[in-house]
Amino acid sequence: MSRGMIYNTRLMPTEVDRWFDMCSNAGVEVTQATRKAVESFALTDDVLFYVTTINDTMVGGTALFRDRRRLGMAIASVILSPDYRDRLLHNLVKSSLPFFRTAAIRDVDALVAREGASLPDQVPPFPYSFALPTWVRPTLERLEFSPVETIVCGIVQSPFATPDESVTWDSVVDREAAHKLVWDQRHLTGFDSSVLWLSLAVAFKNGAVKTARMDDDDDDEPCLVIGYSIWGKTLLVTPLVWDSDRIDDSVVAAAVVELSQEFGTTEIRIYLRERSRSLLELMSSRSATQEFNLYRKLL
Repeated sequence: MSRGMIYNTRLMPTEVDRWFDMCSNAGVEVTQATRKAVESFALTDDVLFYVTTINDTMVGGTALFRDRRRLGMAIASVILSPDYRDRLLHNLVKSSLPFFRTAAIRDVDALVAREGASLPDQVPPFPYSFALPTWVRPTLERLEFSPVETIVCGIVQSPFATPDESVTWDSVVDREAAHKLVWDQRHLTGFDSSVLWLSLAVAFKNGAVKTARMDDDDDDEPCLVIGYSIWGKTLLVTPLVWDSDRIDDSVVAAAVVELSQEFGTTEIRIYLRERSRSLLELMSSRSATQEFNLYRKLL
């Protein structure tokens, strides 16, 4: 195979069609629903797209998010034709990242499917999911990414538990109040990651964020934040953050089940920290889990 000239180019939001052309070249199917989701994702603040071209053909690309809250970045997607992975993957990822630490970007996060983890036949595609495939892992490690936390994706299938609790959603979502709760809880029920802030940014862009307060709570700030999207008959919940001192896990579980019933979905997928795995048992007796590693590179 001729080596050819390799170019890495940033795409503007108006050039998102080139991303779809790249996906086609790389053998990645893009449905009409996924296309609309990517087009919406491209208009989210602080999202970046890069494509890699060799011999005038786009063979791969990366999507990233600049996290102004944590002063970090998140790798949202890595796509590369199998024919070029051995040769170009390192270049593709490295060229998309900051070369040195700045006052605005101090680290880069990536969520990666755990090695050897069994995955269902169907996995939510980007941008419904920001988890990277396992074949990216060795390259991340060569680029000095290290695992910092295990994240559990809980998969809950109907019939769901009949909620004994209920939650009253806020009629108007206060964006800054939601951001404050996620920030305050980032070391507890949330996980401290730019991937989480990416999920929240996309949910706000799509008008898919709900917040709630408890009726008997003197605090006027929300105690529960849910970001969500619908993929087929699956409710994808990310992020899910709550203040466990002000709201019981049973109420959180009931709120998620109620949301699923509102949209008529038959499956729920939630990204949780390991310590929050017990939440799944409150939703249904039919549940499974996938494990992911949160990788981080300090600049």
